[in-house]
Amino acid sequence: MPPGAGVGVPVITALFEGLPAGARTAWGPWLPALLAWAPLIIALFLMMIAVMVLLRRQWVDHERSAYSLTQLPLELAGAETGGRPAILANRLFWLGLSIPVVLGLLKGLNAYFPAIPAVPQVANIPVFRSKLTLQIQVSWALLGFFYMVTREASLSLWLLNRLYFIAQGVLNILGVAGAEVMGAAGGAKEPYFIHLGTGAFVALVASSLWVGQGHLRRVWRAAVSGGDEYDSREILPFRAALGLLAGGSAVMVWWPVRSGLLPVAAGLLLVLAFVFHNGITRVVTDFNFAAATSPKQAPNMVISWLGSRALGPAGVVGAGLTFVWCSGNRNFVMCAVANSLKAADVVEDRRGRLVWGYLIALVVAAVSSIWLTTTRAYAQGGVTMNNWYFNAGPNFNYSYLAQMIQDPTGPAWYGLGLAAAGGALYPALAGLRFQYPGWSIHPLGLAVGGVWMMDTMWFTCFLAWLLKSLILRYGGNRQYQRLRPVFLGLICGQFTINAAWLVVDHFTGKTGNIICWI
Repeated sequence: MPPGAGVGVPVITALFEGLPAGARTAWGPWLPALLAWAPLIIALFLMMIAVMVLLRRQWVDHERSAYSLTQLPLELAGAETGGRPAILANRLFWLGLSIPVVLGLLKGLNAYFPAIPAVPQVANIPVFRSKLTLQIQVSWALLGFFYMVTREASLSLWLLNRLYFIAQGVLNILGVAGAEVMGAAGGAKEPYFIHLGTGAFVALVASSLWVGQGHLRRVWRAAVSGGDEYDSREILPFRAALGLLAGGSAVMVWWPVRSGLLPVAAGLLLVLAFVFHNGITRVVTDFNFAAATSPKQAPNMVISWLGSRALGPAGVVGAGLTFVWCSGNRNFVMCAVANSLKAADVVEDRRGRLVWGYLIALVVAAVSSIWLTTTRAYAQGGVTMNNWYFNAGPNFNYSYLAQMIQDPTGPAWYGLGLAAAGGALYPALAGLRFQYPGWSIHPLGLAVGGVWMMDTMWFTCFLAWLLKSLILRYGGNRQYQRLRPVFLGLICGQFTINAAWLVVDHFTGKTGNIICWI
């Protein structure tokens, strides 16, 4: 990059194609953009921390959510055995760990030496006149995670996902699939299912807040009075958390408005973003999802429900800019904070240090990721790096926005009707659980069953449900607890072999050696 180059085509071109030999990374043109985005990102992170502080006591103490993702880290840290990880002395744990390690070893070696056979873990079968693909895939980590989920939850996940899948196949054959353009990236593929699942997500979060209304009233009283000890075990006083939530919400509305979005649309976007992020966090803490996504992202829903014609070109672009933080709902701060607050129960006297831990981690993560991504892209060209982040993802989103501007749409009234139906079906399914003891379908499946990620996870979820059902049927709870280390070993083994090959590939320069994608 020649000295003095400003913001424009050369800066962006070099990011994708790489710098000439001997040229340095051009940080100057990026600083104004980074500083402009900083308030939004800081507000988002602080809001997520504040929301989890405000809800922690309800989820952990009152509702006794499972938080099963914390079990393996706590076992390895020896949280219940004085710092001595007793699980490492359990042979069943090592048996479980060896399965993904051996299979992952063979798969990794196959990438280097094709003569070494790898055991396939994915099978794709064309179905519904080849209009859909039935994916049979086993993830050892997810098998371990789903083993610790209640049977009714795992049953509803794979069963309702298959019902969504069958409905999609029938619609494709009949040629009556939804015609609405909602963007190709993420969520569910069928517009009908996107709206239905979004309504179920709204009901999921609304019912959670309704159940916790007594707790929320105590939170408000503690924040107003300042002398209530209801927040004595929290990492932040409720008054401070509410202040962060209010201030962060103001910034999160102001920023999209400044970028062109109408205030009412910005408010709706913030509400939907909270619904999706809070809902996914609830799915993770209650039902052990190691990876989860919403039916669609908040900006897609705002454009669909309000119509791109009402938003105007500036509003569509303003909504599109929020893809940066709305689309990353597979792994985000709120989930990490929720699980860490639960794990912090074992360090009761030092939990206040978590606030500083969060802030340090966020600063280090933000700075290091920006520096690493930018410098590596300039060094070797972004087009040679991760295709999703440098090519497919941006193209999917911005091609969709361009189409919304070129062909303006009105409000999707059918979508609002389906969302209302999803919002009504969710409490109806929940009511059946309470009215009929034998009813085993959890309404959670209605919210997440239609997303693409469940199409890859359904078989693993089914396998975990089947194994757990057989174990409880013929061995009872005692045998279920006895075999638990095997499934914890499966989780540990998959992450261990993935990490090992990352180290090996780094030193050899090997790329594309993906052992376990999910």
